Amino acid sequence: MLGMARIVFLMILSSSAAAFSTTPSDSSTRFNLANSSPFLKHDAKADQLIRTDLLRARITKPYSIVLDKYFSLTSNVEKKDVSTLQKAVSSISTELNPKLTSYWKVNLGKDGEPSLLVTYDNPEALTPPVEKPDFSYNYLNLWLFQWQDGRYQIYYIGPFLQGTVHEPKVIGALENKSIVVEHVSCMECEPWVYLTFAYPNRSKMDFSPFLFSYSKDKQDGDINLEYDLPGMGSSIDANVETRIPSDKSESAPTIIQNFRMIDCGEKRKDEWWVFRCKDFKCKPEVYDLLPPSVERYWKNSFRYPFEKHQCE
Repeated sequence: MLGMARIVFLMILSSSAAAFSTTPSDSSTRFNLANSSPFLKHDAKADQLIRTDLLRARITKPYSIVLDKYFSLTSNVEKKDVSTLQKAVSSISTELNPKLTSYWKVNLGKDGEPSLLVTYDNPEALTPPVEKPDFSYNYLNLWLFQWQDGRYQIYYIGPFLQGTVHEPKVIGALENKSIVVEHVSCMECEPWVYLTFAYPNRSKMDFSPFLFSYSKDKQDGDINLEYDLPGMGSSIDANVETRIPSDKSESAPTIIQNFRMIDCGEKRKDEWWVFRCKDFKCKPEVYDLLPPSVERYWKNSFRYPFEKHQCE
C-alpha cells in the first residue's frame, strides 16, 4: 500500500482552529490553504446572508465545470443560483478565485438544514514545464459550512490531488452523511485511485476520517480506500468493485469490496474484503468466497461505478 495522501482536516472557528493532519511528503511553495483560512471576514451577519442564499438555491444533478483539459470541478447547484452563492461567499473571502470555485448544497443530517460545500482548485505548475507547458497538479480543497447555534462552523478538508466530490453517503451506523472524495496518488504515473470518507463530527468539532487497513497486522490504517488499481507491477492486477450496504445496523458490514483478479499469467484467486468500522477504524475480513451471511448485504447495497481493466 502507498503512504497517506497529503491530507489535512481542519475546522475554522473564527480565530481558533483544531486539526487532524498528516505530514506532506513533499515541499510546496503554493498558498497553504490548510493553515491559513481564506474566510477571515466570517461573521454572524455574513453567515445569515449566506444561509439565506443557500436555502433559496436549488439542487440539480451533479455536473462538471471544466477548468482545463486535465481537470474539472463539480457542482449540484442550479447554474442560475451559482452567481448568488458566489457573491455571498466572495464577500467573506478575497483570496479564492471565483473561476476556480464551485458549490455543493448538501443535506447531511435529518434536521432539514442544508450545508454548503465550497470546492476550490489550487493548481501547482510543473517546475520546469518540460513536456506540457499548460499542465499543472490540481489540488482540490473543500470547506464545509455547517449551521450550528446560529452560526456557520467551517470545516476544511484537503488537499486532494486531482480530487472529485461524490454524493455524500451514510457510512455504517452513523446518523449523518459523510463527505466522499475520489483522488489519486500521482499524476506522472499510473495512479492508485482512492476514496476518502470524512464525517463532520460535531462532538469533536472536526472531521473524523474513516481509516482503512488492508493488513490484519496493521491496526490504525489510513484514509485511503482503494478504488482503482494501476496494476502493471505497481499493484495486483484486479478490477475493484466497492459497495456500501443499505442496512445501517451495527451488525451489518460497513463497506464490501470485491477484487476480481485479471488473469495476466499469475492465476490469483478473487478476494472479498469486508470492512467493519468502529470509532472510524475499519478492520478487514478477507474471503475467497463471500459467506452467505454477508452476501445479502452485498446484494442490497449502493454500488460505486468501477472501471473494468484487461491484461495488456
